[in-house]
Amino acid sequence: KIKCLKASLFKSVFYYICRSLFKADRLLFGMHMCYGLFPQQFEQKEWDLFMGKAIASTNSKGRDPPTWMDPESASAFRALESNLPALLGQLNLDDADSWYRWMRNPDREQLPGNGKQSLLQQLLIVQCFRPDRVPNTMESMVVKLLELPSITPPVATLQKVAEQESKPSEPILLITTPGADPSQELQELAERKVGKEKFFAIAMGGGQTEEAVDLLRKCAADGSWLCLKNLHLVVAWIPQLEKELNLLDPHPDFRLWLSSEPHDKFPALLLTQSLKITFEAPPGIKKNLMRTYELWNPEMISQAGPFQAQIMFILAWFHAIVQERRNYIPQGWCKFYEFSLADLRSASDIIAAQCAAAPIPDWLTIYGLFENAIYGGRMDNNADTRILRTYLHQFFTPEMLGMNPRKPDPKEVVAPAKRHTTLTKGVQIPQSARHQDYLDVISRLQDTDNPALFSLPPNADRLVQRVRAQKTIDNLNRLGSATVSSGRFNREEWGAKLSSFFALWKSMTEPHAAILFQRKDNIRKDLQPISAFVDLELGNSQKLIKVLQKDLNDMQKVIDGTALLTNKVQNQASMIMEGAVPTSWDKLWEGPENVNNWLRGVINRSVALDGWLKRDIEGTLLGSKMNLADLFRPHTFLNALRQQTARASGTALDSLVLDCSWKQEGDKDNLPAAAIAVQLEGLFIQGVKFESLRVSDLTSDSPSTHPCPICVLGWVPATKKQESKNLVSVHMYLNGTREKELCEVSVPAPPDHSKWILSGFALLLEP
Repeated sequence: KIKCLKASLFKSVFYYICRSLFKADRLLFGMHMCYGLFPQQFEQKEWDLFMGKAIASTNSKGRDPPTWMDPESASAFRALESNLPALLGQLNLDDADSWYRWMRNPDREQLPGNGKQSLLQQLLIVQCFRPDRVPNTMESMVVKLLELPSITPPVATLQKVAEQESKPSEPILLITTPGADPSQELQELAERKVGKEKFFAIAMGGGQTEEAVDLLRKCAADGSWLCLKNLHLVVAWIPQLEKELNLLDPHPDFRLWLSSEPHDKFPALLLTQSLKITFEAPPGIKKNLMRTYELWNPEMISQAGPFQAQIMFILAWFHAIVQERRNYIPQGWCKFYEFSLADLRSASDIIAAQCAAAPIPDWLTIYGLFENAIYGGRMDNNADTRILRTYLHQFFTPEMLGMNPRKPDPKEVVAPAKRHTTLTKGVQIPQSARHQDYLDVISRLQDTDNPALFSLPPNADRLVQRVRAQKTIDNLNRLGSATVSSGRFNREEWGAKLSSFFALWKSMTEPHAAILFQRKDNIRKDLQPISAFVDLELGNSQKLIKVLQKDLNDMQKVIDGTALLTNKVQNQASMIMEGAVPTSWDKLWEGPENVNNWLRGVINRSVALDGWLKRDIEGTLLGSKMNLADLFRPHTFLNALRQQTARASGTALDSLVLDCSWKQEGDKDNLPAAAIAVQLEGLFIQGVKFESLRVSDLTSDSPSTHPCPICVLGWVPATKKQESKNLVSVHMYLNGTREKELCEVSVPAPPDHSKWILSGFALLLEP
């Protein structure tokens, strides 16, 4: 009986909390709840490995990763082998056929082997070999431990909330996303329950605060319902609302409904006092188009005429594409852009003005305003701007409307022969100005989106799930460390929480102590730019190591009780315990956000730079293969290479541009125009793969990233840069987050450049 009561309680609590969370946060809460309720299921060493806190041994080489495994998972395999060799020994990894079938079958959850692993061990195995399946495996774990049918709570109707849960003294806060508006449902409910004359609604944000206070007092006195919408627009006024609520003696029939989009500065007091329910706009192209055509009523479409109505449908499609592509960050867009209804209204006004001014719109004007002002004005990433430009040239064309082709735009990446005549396969633009005709086309679309709708590769969802998994793990780390953010010093707690970080530092530095701590300053004079860069980079790494050593020693002394606690030590320790990089460290090198990954990055680069110095002293550096992921500041290396090239060739610095070629191991360098060329190894590519030294398509079971052949990179005079219809430029980033761009190079590709650009392909120094 007690077991049944516990299961019922867990279910009720989980669903009640999840009702106030957005869909993306429910898995995070489920894992956090399971970790607190079922500690016996989470062996600490296994949990630390899952959370990225485990210490990987650097002393043993271990076995090679299986051949059936994706190369991008090699580091995760080494970490699993180092920390849990017994678990790895249970898996019979030599049974390549079974594991290959499991790797390639998206619906196969049961792991090959005897199936004796715990839920957390199964999660670790999936994290190692198929990290994109981690969210589904976590969800399965939550469902099993909490005995739930699903992590999605039952639908909470406003009627049920009003009748069974609400109280006159407790506001009902409806937390919405853009495009989700429960006000119509609320109005219909209010008219049934209290009557139209006793329901009042105010859209905040236009100076209605005094009116809102007056109505609040009136409604509380006579038992009416009041809805204050868009509170996120008046966050500064909410404390006054809280005071008014505390002074009320409400009528038993009074209900206060509030709506707001998420806001970082929304007062916590009102949140805790309110009954919270989330409303999210359904994702997908189909739902997006439906929302647009709810705004564009039949009169608006019919008055526009058939020609303008067709262009408006293209605009609605384009708007839906750029919005829904945000679900594929960082491959769809590098970051989130707040494309809104205001953009859609502005764009539709431009279309209307163009159609009124001439029989045929000025396409170049449309491209310019959309790219440089309305949509592109929000963008600060060159790769994203190029994707936007490609969509504009693909959708807004005479061919799409069945007209004669226009002249090519100099900036155009869509070749005239490749221009589309349909928005996507099976979607024909109606030849009328009837609103219903466009709704009929929309209704025939699939409810769920396929990456092909956005011209993304079939495996795009794998990267989305990997990013989602990592974000969930990062947030779990923050939740687990929330108790230390109060600012109070607790010696035992500090010792327990920082011990793993101290151990990580020790395990990573001890094998390389001679390089990291005992190196003597090597003063070299009259150096070439690249040699000077190596010395500067190594000197900066030594300074960074000394700072870390001192700061960690200071923390240890405070824990041991041999030193006083200072603000600096407290701030640094608190951030480390939260999994974040201390601000003072981040200023020295802007690396990964997770402090453990940041520390690994510092040590790995410091050790690798010692090899760079040795090769430079020997005079073999420029002739050897280089990995730019070894550097703290690869941008500076490219600048040094440019300076040295200018000196060697006697060419003006500003006349040099970056160029490259690609080769297999053993091939000769093929960049004759470069006075100095370097060979880059260890690069990765996303969105496409290399096949016979040119990019090619991916399949749905392809890994998220693929290794690249050797890139021969150099600075050449602008007049000698390789130009060909078989070369397409691609942006190179420091890592898979795509937050920091390094440079832009070219890769061999079939001539349809728009296809590769829209695939969101990119080169990475680190996956």
